[in-house]
Amino acid sequence: MFELVQQRIKPLESSKYDDLNIAFVRSADTATDLEALYKNDVIVLQADTLDQAEHIMRSVRSSQERTITLKPVFIDQSYEQLSPLIPFADGTYNPDQKEHLLTKARSILRRLAHIRHKAHELHFERYITLRILGYMYSRDTDLAPSLNRTARMGYAYPFLFHALAKQRDKRVFKVLERMVEEGYTESKLVDHVHECSSCSGGVLNYRECCPSCGSPDLESSDLIHHFACANVGPEEDYRKGDSLVCPKCDKTLRHIGIDYDKPSSMYTCKTCSDHFQSAQVKAKCMDCGTDNELSHLNDQSILKLSITEKGVHHAIHGFNHQQELGKPSTPQSIKLNPQIFELFKHQEQLRSMEMSHTSYLAEVRIDRVLLAMFHEDRQRIILNEIGTTISSYLSGLDAITEHEKGNYRILLCNREKKELDQLIEVIGNNILLLMGDGLSRNEIPLTIEVMNVMEAS
Repeated sequence: MFELVQQRIKPLESSKYDDLNIAFVRSADTATDLEALYKNDVIVLQADTLDQAEHIMRSVRSSQERTITLKPVFIDQSYEQLSPLIPFADGTYNPDQKEHLLTKARSILRRLAHIRHKAHELHFERYITLRILGYMYSRDTDLAPSLNRTARMGYAYPFLFHALAKQRDKRVFKVLERMVEEGYTESKLVDHVHECSSCSGGVLNYRECCPSCGSPDLESSDLIHHFACANVGPEEDYRKGDSLVCPKCDKTLRHIGIDYDKPSSMYTCKTCSDHFQSAQVKAKCMDCGTDNELSHLNDQSILKLSITEKGVHHAIHGFNHQQELGKPSTPQSIKLNPQIFELFKHQEQLRSMEMSHTSYLAEVRIDRVLLAMFHEDRQRIILNEIGTTISSYLSGLDAITEHEKGNYRILLCNREKKELDQLIEVIGNNILLLMGDGLSRNEIPLTIEVMNVMEAS
């Protein structure tokens, strides 16, 4: 569940073919609720522009509801401008040849009906793993990447490309690798991609630079070796008009291979005037501008995934309470009511003073205006999931309470500052992922304040 305010879709027309209801969608309208799609089994995109179709596809694939996000989507092939979307759809629609669409859609819907686990999941890796497994199982297909110039890595996966915002690319690749490690999928290497060491972007500009000042403004010239006197120098030092004359012995060089040869090249930096034979190759990231040395680039494996029997089982049944990717799902911290939490806090203040260790009090606040955008039942689900998500990262020494609606206080006992910063970052990122994909912390009214427990009132 990654979008705070879902993009909502307005089907312009709905038709029934045999046993299936098909929604023909041409525009996105945020004033219309996505519930209209529940009544339809299949979506056919007929948008006038590729941008509109991309917008609609992202709205469907990023939906919090599994019944929408995994719904069969087809591209009307009479809309030629939408052809780039075909690799990410379940097929094409031809009004004169509907049987292919109906057969493919029935197969997908029949398999989707087998999925029994609930739609709401707490942890990002578990959530996206189940979505990927559900997609692969319902389509009875591998998850294969395709070349795509708009993807940060240069490769894009069907379903995932529209289900998550682009800044999640790196984390998604980690999830795919973990799925292989856990036995949910098997993998085949497709390619390796070099990434920026700063932002993990995959669009890089490779060019020669001066090893002294880093400037790419270089001039290349051949080195000339004069056999007779053994002088070696750049060609411009030999050039006199249209002739080559040795600057050391003043002899004219007439025949390459007899009088002289060109063993290598020489670079001259136009910025600092340095001369050198080997330029330094750097890779400039076109996303963040970082100039990477080649040895500092990260290497990302691009995998093609095939679902295993274990993956099929989890696609259908989900994860049980004792199993979660990379972390026990059972909370380890103590959940307290606000009054008891205050007693624990006071006790920890005394203990910190006597034993000279450092503990912290963190406060996580979700703006009430944000919560009001959800139905009350949804609010309860979200708040419970946030509390459980926070608890799953705490130890048995820690404690948590919901001080007010959407306001969580956490007692973090005996922590190092570096460990604390990492923990708060992980908790914040997971709440962002829980609340809305594609939104930054600045866009979601989420605040996390941390203080030494001795400073807490």
